[in-house]
Amino acid sequence: MDRLRDRLGASDRDGGPETELQFSLPDAWSVRLFVAVCRKHGLRPFRYARQRRTTVMVRARERHFDRVVWAEFSHLQTELELYFEDVTDHLITRAMGSDGDDSNIGQR
Repeated sequence: MDRLRDRLGASDRDGGPETELQFSLPDAWSVRLFVAVCRKHGLRPFRYARQRRTTVMVRARERHFDRVVWAEFSHLQTELELYFEDVTDHLITRAMGSDGDDSNIGQR
């Protein structure tokens, strides 16, 4: 009984009861990354009928989710954005023969 009480107490200290969390992500790449991180941590992301492709629902303990899953997703999302920026700059420079600098675009 003591071990069971300890386990129940640990889950209460770890963020309280599970709640339904909704996330609206900016693009399909972010959705794919978010779903992968959720599944890695044993969560089952889902979507209700008629929800947008960029909306993802998750049932989780909010504090634990924020501390573990969201922190990892945020870090990886930053890395993904930096990678896309590097690839875009490389593509514009090499394939288009331009630096893509938009600072000298005239006003209408």
